[in-house]
Amino acid sequence: DDNLLWVINDSGNPAALFAITPNGRVRGKFILAGTPNDDWEDLASFTLDQIPYLLIADTGDNMAGRTHFALYVVEEPEVMEGLQVQEGTLPVKWRIQFAYPDGPRDCEAAAVDVPRKRVLLLSKHSRSPVLYELPLLPDAAEVKATVIGPASIPRPTPEDVRQPYGFSWSRPTAMDLSTDGSRLVLLTYKHAYAFVKPPEQSWRS
Repeated sequence: DDNLLWVINDSGNPAALFAITPNGRVRGKFILAGTPNDDWEDLASFTLDQIPYLLIADTGDNMAGRTHFALYVVEEPEVMEGLQVQEGTLPVKWRIQFAYPDGPRDCEAAAVDVPRKRVLLLSKHSRSPVLYELPLLPDAAEVKATVIGPASIPRPTPEDVRQPYGFSWSRPTAMDLSTDGSRLVLLTYKHAYAFVKPPEQSWRS
């Protein structure tokens, strides 16, 4: 639905998806059945086989203490027009349980690369953020993320480094991909970065 925005809350809140209008009116609240909100951080929408889905990234780990992480995929619910807030429960269509190959990572940026059937994850608490990928349709109960490589940007600017907690302003907090997988937008606390990838190029390069 092009007239809806889907939003989530961070850890300490119910495992709920909210549908809001562009002007901020809440139109729907949907609880994910049997799913915890350990530390939800990012949300992605994608269409696969003409079915619209939402992916919730339970990937936050500020203290670097988690050994397992999860992505939850649900079908995007249809929200009817009306003055009342529509409420319901959503079944999880599939989950991607995973671990990192190089130890715990805090991650607030996730996106779905539909043409490649991959999920991209960008770590947060490292001077050079590291890009990882996972299969969108895993063939095992738990999978290990694959390292694509460190990202050359975002990097803290000299001005950031001089400020108290300035390094934090350059950390990635969200990410999204175009439907054809060619354009990526990365958000930090301070800037947005746009990357364009030709078809013959890999995300690693």
